[in-house]
Amino acid sequence: MPKKAQEFSEDGAEAFTLYYFDLLNYVIDTSDVAAMKKLTEDDCTVCHKQIIKEAEKTKNAHRWQVGGKHHPKVVDSYISGKDIAIVTMAYTSDVGNVYSAPNTVHEKIVRQEDARLAFDLSYDKGWTVHKIMGAD
Repeated sequence: MPKKAQEFSEDGAEAFTLYYFDLLNYVIDTSDVAAMKKLTEDDCTVCHKQIIKEAEKTKNAHRWQVGGKHHPKVVDSYISGKDIAIVTMAYTSDVGNVYSAPNTVHEKIVRQEDARLAFDLSYDKGWTVHKIMGAD
């Protein structure tokens, strides 16, 4: 994690959220969710249901993903209260496939264009993701 991503500041919240997207791309490559779990609060439904649990299911089913990487950009950030920040992100993602065997596509992943999300972050000796919300 970049040092800047550990700071309690708007720049720190932005750097943390970009790092979280790096972790997402790492999860896509490896299905290893350990680092992401450490930075995700239990009540982040999107984080747990759509990212962590899906990666674990993929791994347990002996499937793997190729492609589908995310390319984020910060739109806005602000400290919204004591130890809380909101970071709005725009991102695209590449097409990809989930394979169940060599040359056997289990699921196709479509390209995302100009998707937006708002990250609700909490700070206590470092940032964690409290919630991810659609920003549109």
